[in-house]
Amino acid sequence: MRIDFGLAFLAIVWLAGRMNAEVPHGTHAVQGPQTAHGPQIPVAPRAEINNDMSNDRFDMFHVSDPVDPDMTTFHYRDGYEVHCTLEGGGLFFLDGREYVSAPGTVILVHYGHLCRIIRQVSPVFERMYFYVSPRLLREASTPRSDLEVCFRDAGSPVTRVVGMDLDALRVHARLLDEARREADAGAFGGDILLEHRFLDLMVDVNRVTRCSGNVLLQARGELSPLVDGVTRYINGHLTDDLTLDALADRFFTDKFHLSRAFKREVGITVHDFIVKKRLWMAKRLLLRGANAQTACVQSGFRTYTHFLRSFKNAYGMTPREFVARST
Repeated sequence: MRIDFGLAFLAIVWLAGRMNAEVPHGTHAVQGPQTAHGPQIPVAPRAEINNDMSNDRFDMFHVSDPVDPDMTTFHYRDGYEVHCTLEGGGLFFLDGREYVSAPGTVILVHYGHLCRIIRQVSPVFERMYFYVSPRLLREASTPRSDLEVCFRDAGSPVTRVVGMDLDALRVHARLLDEARREADAGAFGGDILLEHRFLDLMVDVNRVTRCSGNVLLQARGELSPLVDGVTRYINGHLTDDLTLDALADRFFTDKFHLSRAFKREVGITVHDFIVKKRLWMAKRLLLRGANAQTACVQSGFRTYTHFLRSFKNAYGMTPREFVARST
């Protein structure tokens, strides 16, 4: 049989065009990984948690993945952090002190306070945590019921640890998970329900906090009087001269001894601690309408060059870009 190669070539071109037409323009047909039962269902990547909220109201995470001490960092946030331990426990650094959480523990971190999970202390560590805008709690509060009061003590900002009934905490976690699934699925009212479930939790947290017997004040690994005094002094004098020499003179100690003790107990150098605190103050000033030069001076930076370099290294943007993204 004689084959007409010209017609065969045209047929191949026509068939290829038909196959390409089945793939929408601008997309690629990709064959996913296979299993013995057919294509593997893709798994959504686990969210990377940043120093700032991806949502301007609150973010919620329910995880039980192991804590890698080499991957955790000292950080502070522009909003509140609420950390609930459901199973196991972890060792936390909370603005100068260490606490060990247990099932039923709720850690309330005030914005601007330095914190870090140092390591977990049990084989399984299940926890649910939230990054919360103060505006959300403020808008939901009434003159009689202030949902921010759990983050204050006699009017002053405070980071504290409280103990809740574990069964009650698990009920909150279940309801929050259900509401989160509805919100993620785009169900009508799912986002509203999720906020309401979270506010229900904050009502209970505030009720628990009002009873002094539920406030867990015992700290593990208290800072030495020297380092505790230095951290408190830095927090209250960000615009002062905070060089290592000046701090050593004020606390009548050797600067090398102070440097070693601070790094050993706090986990970062005196310089890094001061820069983190000053950057947090600068961000607050920028959000209140201050220009970059004013924020630089009023947060304690001695030169604008140092301020700009530190800001870009910490946040990946200039102060001007930060303000533009925040408005």
